[in-house]
Amino acid sequence: MEHRPLRIRPIRANLTGLTLLACGTVATAQIDTLDVIEATQERMEAVDRIRSRPPASAWAKMPGAPALVRIDQEADTLPRMEHLYTVYKDAAGIAAISTLRRIEPSGTVDASTHYFDPQGRTLAVRWELSMHIPGCAADTAVASKEEYYAPDGGPLDRWTWLTDADGQDLDPATCRIPEPAGRMPTFRDRASLLKGLRINEP
Repeated sequence: MEHRPLRIRPIRANLTGLTLLACGTVATAQIDTLDVIEATQERMEAVDRIRSRPPASAWAKMPGAPALVRIDQEADTLPRMEHLYTVYKDAAGIAAISTLRRIEPSGTVDASTHYFDPQGRTLAVRWELSMHIPGCAADTAVASKEEYYAPDGGPLDRWTWLTDADGQDLDPATCRIPEPAGRMPTFRDRASLLKGLRINEP
């Protein structure tokens, strides 16, 4: 998170909210975009603290199997899988869902996390693509991207950055790595993600 630059000019500089007045009329009011971004970052930081602990559940897509299988991530031996989905919860319910795909034999790791507000709306998505690029980093180059969403679901702001495995910044002109987003679809809310990925988590 410390490598994410602060963007003073978000994608959308102005947001409009609707307020129902006591007289029955609807008034519009400007919403401070930077306030929305700050609140989203605070929510993501809180959820990341939850993600530092074991997930509420983990689901795997096995080769050749149409349905996901619930697995025990604490097991000594994990099954061979194509994708891993982990569900994280707070007091309000599901706070985040992460996906991970490891591509062999290159060892490339493709990951993403959807962050939700307490009502289940997608606040932000983070993508990470980790891969070995000869001459770029001693170990692994990690391309990261975050995109934030406005209350109406439209894109609000986005950041991209490139680091090595230790979190040190890399020069994107020297280290050319594919776009980390786009491999995993973006879902506007928690319900559509659970349905789309066929995760049977209450």
